Amino acid sequence: MLLKLENITKGYGIPQSDNYQLVLDNISLEVEEGESIAIIGPSGSGKTTLLNLIGSLDIPDKGRIFYKSGDITGLSKDETVKYRNKEIGFEVDDPITIEVEDAFSEEKKVFVMEKRLRVEYVYREES
Repeated sequence: MLLKLENITKGYGIPQSDNYQLVLDNISLEVEEGESIAIIGPSGSGKTTLLNLIGSLDIPDKGRIFYKSGDITGLSKDETVKYRNKEIGFEVDDPITIEVEDAFSEEKKVFVMEKRLRVEYVYREES
C-alpha cells in the first residue's frame, strides 16, 4: 500500500452554521505502489481539497491518511515539511512567480514555485 485514506471528512467554515461547506464526506481510498489514478469531477467537487490533504497542506476534520504505512495526519510541523519535501510533488499548470529586488545587487530575482514545493532563484537581466 502506497497511499490509504480512511474515512476522510473535510469541510470549511464553522460546523452547524449557515456558512459551513462540507466538501469531503467519509472518503476512503487505497492506492498501491505503481498504480496510477485520476481524480476527476466537476468544479467544486473536492478534487483540490483531496490533493491538499494528501499533500499535507491541510488536515482532515475526521479520518486518517497513511503514506507508505505511516500515518501522516499526526505529523509534527517539522515532520510535515520533510514529508512534503521528500515524498510529495505538486505540478502546477501556471507556476507562481514573484519578482523581488535583491538587496545585495542590482539584479531582480524571480522566485518560481516548482514541483516538490521547492523555491528556486531564477535570475533575469533587466531589459
